[in-house]
Amino acid sequence: MLEGKRMPDEWKKNTLIPIYKNKGDTQDCGCYRGIKLMSHTMKLWERVLDERLRNIVVMCDQQEALIPEVCGKAIQNMYENSVTNVRSVVGTTDSFTVEVGLDQGSVLNPFLFAIIMDRLTESIRRSAPEMMMLADDIVLRCEGRQELEDNLEVWRFALERRGMKVSRMKGKIYRTLYVMETVPVTKLQEKKMEVAEM
Repeated sequence: MLEGKRMPDEWKKNTLIPIYKNKGDTQDCGCYRGIKLMSHTMKLWERVLDERLRNIVVMCDQQEALIPEVCGKAIQNMYENSVTNVRSVVGTTDSFTVEVGLDQGSVLNPFLFAIIMDRLTESIRRSAPEMMMLADDIVLRCEGRQELEDNLEVWRFALERRGMKVSRMKGKIYRTLYVMETVPVTKLQEKKMEVAEM
């Protein structure tokens, strides 16, 4: 398939299982995370692509992560005409196509997402601890609320103009104060106060 052959459609059939996040109303679809179950053959193929891509990116060593055209076409082929149905306690839906997003439960997608986010945020990224990313979560450390609002607006603009959405509904603002006393190491105390603001 790396030579341009089409992936069998049977590999592209998925079942999405909604998993409750253990918070919020059980009747609200937003309180569930969808995990996709895919064919074993597709998972093996994803592992092959994942291994090849990781080896290429490691060789680039801090340079821009480029996906070779042959791998890019293989990844596109994985998503073209893929179909999903949803299975829940009340039954299974008819199959439908999903044309945006990355699948939960995929072997390859966390790595693809990291490469994409690296490229999309290169002009606004800062080093830790001012900015940290873990999967699809972004942590911004700011001195005050206005600086935070300004930074959020920069991130929102940078990502949404490229077709991604930033959810402010899921965001949280934390104020953390660290006080270190300058006393001998044996009596060192750290006081931490964390106040969550909505």
